Amino acid sequence: MPSQSDALERAAAAGDTAACGRLAVQYWWGIARAPNRERALFWAERSSDPLAQFIRAECLADWRMLPPQPRRADSLAAAALLPLQRRALEGDGDLDATVALAEYYRRGLGGVVPSEDTATALLERAAARGSPRAAFLLALGRTDSTAQAMLEQASAGEVVAAMVLRARHLLADTATAGRALRLLERADQLGSPDAALLLGGCYDSGTGVVRNPVRALQFIAIAADRGSVAAMVELWYRTLHGIGMPSDTVGALVWLLRALAESSRNDRSAVVDLAVALCDTLPMVTRRFGDAAAVIARWYGPERLDSAARVYLLTGDGVRVWKAWWRPSVAAPLHLVLHHSGAALVQAGDALIPARWRWVGPSQLRVLTDDKQQGTVTVAALADGLCALRWNGELALYTPLSSTRLHTDARLRHEELLRPQIEMLSPRVGDDYVRLRIRAQNIPPSGVVLLPIGLAGDRRARSAEIGVSAHTLWRIWDDGIYELLWQPSAEEVAGKIESKGILFLQCIWQYEGTDQTMIVKSQPFTIPLRWQHR
Repeated sequence: MPSQSDALERAAAAGDTAACGRLAVQYWWGIARAPNRERALFWAERSSDPLAQFIRAECLADWRMLPPQPRRADSLAAAALLPLQRRALEGDGDLDATVALAEYYRRGLGGVVPSEDTATALLERAAARGSPRAAFLLALGRTDSTAQAMLEQASAGEVVAAMVLRARHLLADTATAGRALRLLERADQLGSPDAALLLGGCYDSGTGVVRNPVRALQFIAIAADRGSVAAMVELWYRTLHGIGMPSDTVGALVWLLRALAESSRNDRSAVVDLAVALCDTLPMVTRRFGDAAAVIARWYGPERLDSAARVYLLTGDGVRVWKAWWRPSVAAPLHLVLHHSGAALVQAGDALIPARWRWVGPSQLRVLTDDKQQGTVTVAALADGLCALRWNGELALYTPLSSTRLHTDARLRHEELLRPQIEMLSPRVGDDYVRLRIRAQNIPPSGVVLLPIGLAGDRRARSAEIGVSAHTLWRIWDDGIYELLWQPSAEEVAGKIESKGILFLQCIWQYEGTDQTMIVKSQPFTIPLRWQHR
């Protein structure tokens, strides 16, 4: 008999907008099918349901999508907010809408001021009424005895990530290994790469099943094809040393480069360290990197990507810092810092010098180091986590620096290209509010969120004397001078600020998918009399 999932797919393909919206939710949250951002966006675009539009906004804002559209995402999220609030809060409340509303408060979507407490309360209410997704999200933040019960609830609702996580816990005890295997087999049927990799480990070690190295290798390959970086690294090791298959040096390096290309920012540093260690310890093997890069170009060649995607892969959320970790020649710079506007910094010796870059044709990048000299770089392979460049005839393999590593390099951290510049000018004071004047430069495509976080009375103050929950939220998308209206709540000024004040703003943006922050303060301004006498 056809499964319920098949029936849902057929109904959506036939034009049922409700089925399209449900598929968007399932693909985005990984319910009854493995998470798939592209499929979630595909079905969300075919439904006018507010929940589907929320999923669409989530997809468009995701920095891993190509290319991201944060401004459009913010507009869609704001438009869907009121219908979702009504659906979540009226009557018994729609469970999926309640979980979506929790995401609004957790991340500040659509202009909602972030509130972790409100988000948690919404999730707890949805979980108590049987929402598997809410139960899973709550389980991730807990270590008490209720976490396992929540994972069980989420697994019963076929939240794929919950099934895999619960199976990991059950595999720790041989008495529950059978239950773990059943969960993994079901998650594998739903397309989970993590489940396939764990099943490969079970067959390799004989945990809960009869040991079968061939079956283990098949599951590991399935996980790699589904995008598991850990499976790719495992195949690199097995192919290099001929474990279960003939030894193949180039094939092994191809798996290593694929792991680099598809690794997340959290995993990338470990894979880069592995590649660097390989270069140091096995120079004969690393001489074949050039051949492996040629094979990789078949998967990640830039001619297969449109211009917007290529620019996004190079620039990330406005800036991308590339670091060379393997190069046979000193001709290639160790660092390349590229900005979406075309500005760049190229390392020359121990200094970073200004440069410009632009695309030339479908597979070339030209970096101008000064007015008299230019270097043409041919892009052999390009992916989110890997770039193979031929610089002056020599191959160099680059990977983007993670935010953590970037912050440890003072020379890069303080460069203007790496963070927006927000200057608070002297505010104009109105009858009952302050008109803030802000000069913004170097704003990334994802925009900058501004939160007023405190008010201080001393013109020499370096930090706010009082810390309060923000009651206002602004977003700046472009460079320019902005005027924003601000009026504090009574507790921010009552009895604490006299005639002069300094407002502190927290600026939040994303780099490499991670929230970055800095604090800026206004010039001293006169407090309106009505504020002083509240």
